[in-house]
Amino acid sequence: MSPNTCKKVIDACCSTEFQQFYEEIFQKFTEGEEGIHEMYSVFRDLQMEYTQYREDDKLGKLRCLVAALDNDHFYVQASKIIWEWEEGQKDVGLIQECFRKLFMKCPDHILEVEDKVWEIAREMQIDVASLLLQMDYRTWRRALESMEHWASLEEWEKWNHRVQGWKRSEDIRYELFEIKYAGSSLAKITKETDSISELEEQLWKYADQVFDFYHPYYKEEALEEIPIGLPDELQLALELRKLHVYRESGQERNALECMKKCLGIYPKLDKTMLAYAEMLRDELQRQNAEVDAAKQELQQMAESLKTMAKAQISQGNMEAAKQILLQTSQYVPEDEEIKTLLEQMK
Repeated sequence: MSPNTCKKVIDACCSTEFQQFYEEIFQKFTEGEEGIHEMYSVFRDLQMEYTQYREDDKLGKLRCLVAALDNDHFYVQASKIIWEWEEGQKDVGLIQECFRKLFMKCPDHILEVEDKVWEIAREMQIDVASLLLQMDYRTWRRALESMEHWASLEEWEKWNHRVQGWKRSEDIRYELFEIKYAGSSLAKITKETDSISELEEQLWKYADQVFDFYHPYYKEEALEEIPIGLPDELQLALELRKLHVYRESGQERNALECMKKCLGIYPKLDKTMLAYAEMLRDELQRQNAEVDAAKQELQQMAESLKTMAKAQISQGNMEAAKQILLQTSQYVPEDEEIKTLLEQMK
């Protein structure tokens, strides 16, 4: 049966008075290795539609029927929690078991669990921190890297507030979240500012944060050579730290070359780095234009001073002319005419 047909059948079940065999229909749709994964999209789409059009009765029936499924999928466990809390007996033991399954059975998708579930966790004072710290670090990393592909800035803000509320002690999982969140914050800053100094301040801060996170786990020579095998965000951080040094020391040519290396390293921050590259290019062009203008003004001043010196020479005031020429030569030491005049005055 096609997903569209399944959607129509499920919508019909949610639009009429509850019948026991509806649970059998839902269970049948979700059987098999791929059944629940295919139906998840259908359930999610219907939930969004019911929520958008405020069809609360349909949404409640959908929750009820999904919650009745015998399945460990994260959407099913989330539905069990919401249904039991809002419409059931508020069975604390049952809800706690569902939270345990979310972290133990569905850790790769933990960041996709809807907001309502975490609101219930807060109201019930579920010890989410302990559950998170039981997750394998590699699984947590995969979940965060997946989130980088689908989460909006708003989602990252909500999750940052949530995770900081859980945090009671230092742990590598929290540290990893913080650098992932920092990367997302850079995208936000890029949209909000056209100041290169403000963006650079955040870029240098981000680079140091990422470097400090990874530094204990890599040899110094690996960090100096920046091999391609390093994590993308670490490669970018190392290049940014070099770029920071070049900018601070005024080595603009090296800064531009380093900037080029920063592009394409870490796809998540490509837009940010492109925006920064444009800002840097515009600033250097402006600086070059200012230097050219200053040179032109200096040359005009030198011409005026030479004219004054020549006037003094014609009046026989050789010492005054000499002082004017010596002073002018400090500003334009390459001026051949000044050299010739001074030589003639010896």
